[in-house]
Order: sequence, then structure tokens, then C-alpha cells
Amino acid sequence: MIDTKKEGIAIVAGPTWLEQPFSSVELKEIAEYEPRDISNIISNYPGITINNPGQPEWWDWKATLKQDDTYLSLTMTIFEGESKVFCGLNCEGMCEVKILVDFIYYLKNNGFPSVWFHTQNTEMFTPENFRQRYGKN
Repeated sequence: MIDTKKEGIAIVAGPTWLEQPFSSVELKEIAEYEPRDISNIISNYPGITINNPGQPEWWDWKATLKQDDTYLSLTMTIFEGESKVFCGLNCEGMCEVKILVDFIYYLKNNGFPSVWFHTQNTEMFTPENFRQRYGKN
């Protein structure tokens, strides 16, 4: 189990390719995804409940993921400029590493290939590097 709040784990939009090790400070390219599209895909994931659909503001979007012993609270962050685009999902709770890795692969395989794990130390991880760093389960 990983305490995602303690580790500052998020799932964020990033470049199309990520070479390890990588720091988000070095980002030069960030994929742009519509918050509504991300929300729609997440809503179909097993164990997800959308607690607030992000109306009137996407900053208000909240969901929970319950699977096995995992309870994870997800909140959406947004890049605000000319248009509002998905920045990331803050993850708070106790979670099996396998469940987080399965979740990010679900996002990657359903139209969001440029999402990555991010930590409070600005480290970015591929799913496999995240699994190696935080556990083998």
C-alpha cells in the first residue's frame, strides 16, 4: 500500500514520451486534454464514483475510487489560459500500487497516452518506473 497524500502522488498531463529520470521542471511539452473528456473516461472505470461533476468549475470536480482495500479521492487540476485544459488528478488515500498502475494504463489506453505519475518532489514516472519505485504488487 502507498499513502498517496504523503508521497504527493498525482497523475498529470505531460509530454508524449518520458525518459527516466525526469523532473516536471524540465517540461517543454504538455499534452492538452479537455477536462470533460477525462471525466467521461474516468466515470466508466470500475469502482469510480463521481462525487462532483465539475460544474460550474472543473476545479470542483471530485471522484472516489474504491477497489479491494483501496479508497482514493481524486480531484482535478486545470491549466487556465485562453482555454481550460486538464492539468492533472491529485490522488489522496491508501492505495495498492497495482491499482494506480492499472488506472493510469486505463487512461493511456483510452485516449490519453501522455499522462504520467508525478510526485511532490517534481519527479515524473512511467507506469513501470512507478511500480519499480513504489512496490511490486
